[in-house]
Amino acid sequence: MAAARAELYRLGISAGGGARETARITRETDRYNKQLAEQERRLRDVGERQRKLNAIRAKADKMRDVRNSLAGNGAGMVAAGVATGQR
Repeated sequence: MAAARAELYRLGISAGGGARETARITRETDRYNKQLAEQERRLRDVGERQRKLNAIRAKADKMRDVRNSLAGNGAGMVAAGVATGQR
């Protein structure tokens, strides 16, 4: 029994005062749960910001594609007009 008590003590666990240790473990568990909840909240916030950023980027890409298409069509019309005017 002494060897088991010594090993528990080495691990930071008191073999005596079970209620005291249970209360300590409960406090630590509560603290870890609060930390975990805060990390989860931060992760949700980051995920939401990333989702919004992706939507903005997708909209910008679509607008850029439309602009490039219009610019290409406009250049084609100018070239056709120049070719028509040179006849």
